[in-house]
Amino acid sequence: MAHYDLEEQEQLDALKAWWNTYGNYVSGAILLVALSLLAWNSFSWFEYKKANEAALLYQQFNAAIHDKDSARVTALAGELIHSYPKQAYATLAAMEAGAFSLENKDNKTAQQQLSWAAEKGEKSLKDLAKLRLAHFFLMEQQWEKALDVLKNPQSMRFLPAFLDLKGDIYWAQNKTQEALKVWKEAQTKIAADLQLQNALASLNEAILQKIAAIAQNETTKNEKNSESTVDFSQNVEKSSDVNQKK
Repeated sequence: MAHYDLEEQEQLDALKAWWNTYGNYVSGAILLVALSLLAWNSFSWFEYKKANEAALLYQQFNAAIHDKDSARVTALAGELIHSYPKQAYATLAAMEAGAFSLENKDNKTAQQQLSWAAEKGEKSLKDLAKLRLAHFFLMEQQWEKALDVLKNPQSMRFLPAFLDLKGDIYWAQNKTQEALKVWKEAQTKIAADLQLQNALASLNEAILQKIAAIAQNETTKNEKNSESTVDFSQNVEKSSDVNQKK
């Protein structure tokens, strides 16, 4: 785990709180983009058969998630990954199993599951998996690994989400200017594409809120610095008056 100071921890805590509040909305919008890229056409009979088998197994997997049956979640996710690696269901199961493992404080298994989805999962879902893996590394304070995962999205439609998460990583390290730069770049990418404006409206709003929060923090810091300067000047003047009287 990387070393980090108190201010970095405060930034990280703020990010965790933000994700707890808004993460579902943003993740939902990004998931819709991912699913829109899935191609279900031109299936051969064999592919259709495999997809149906995987779908049935995925239903069982979701039931295990609902029942919070850890052993069954792990087993069914493993079966989907081993037997149906090219199916989207395997990638979705790997990501969901990763989230489930995190909830159960099994970070090692979570990293393995998310890494498989990001590296070997169904092509159209890899970018979504990369976002989840990078977010995992962010929460683990493994900044460089998180940034490395976000280097090259397969689809440019995911670029705003990649840039947004990069901003979070920089902000967690107290690199405010770098964070602002990539967040503003993300906004530019969204504004340039009408479809993205609609699909990623919640993400764009989230970025606006983070930029506004930084601006507010800077204003507060400047006000405190001004007050400190005034207090220091007053103390110097008082000290000078006392010396003159002596």
